[in-house]
Amino acid sequence: MERVTEPGLRLSINLSPRSMGDSDWLGVLTDGAERLGRRVTGRLILEITESEAIAASGQTQDFMDHVRGYGCAFALDDFGAGATGFRHFRDFRFDMVKLDGGFIEGVARSRDSQALVGCLMSAARHFEMMVVAERVESPADAAWLVEAGVDCLQGHLYGRPSVRPIRPEAPRRDARAG
Repeated sequence: MERVTEPGLRLSINLSPRSMGDSDWLGVLTDGAERLGRRVTGRLILEITESEAIAASGQTQDFMDHVRGYGCAFALDDFGAGATGFRHFRDFRFDMVKLDGGFIEGVARSRDSQALVGCLMSAARHFEMMVVAERVESPADAAWLVEAGVDCLQGHLYGRPSVRPIRPEAPRRDARAG
């Protein structure tokens, strides 16, 4: 993360209850945060799935309270996929919510999905959360989501998952411009 030079680029890391309770992992995160400061940790997003957050709610809350002090953001991943606990949605105070792809895929053609996405977005907006749509795979779905006010789109329409970092290409110079 410290080598990333693009100021708008953020790094998301998926967490499990095991990693939240791992003192070695927390030590690495804490040491890095203290060494690099908020200019770096403020660009780190830690993603916790809804089902895992609910299953280990005490551990999740303690971890979030501790790490939030370093400027890290938290995303509630796969929201709506499991047994949605709106009490936890309220109490954890996530910075962003990632709407499960099951609601997103085909949303441009499904009034039912549109209604559900609208309700989930309304709840997220009430708590001042950024809204991310997962599994965006068609231009029609992307257009509907942008029109609906989703903040960020993620899915195969924009790129496949990769183990290698994706770096923005340098602007190409026109050969005629010299």
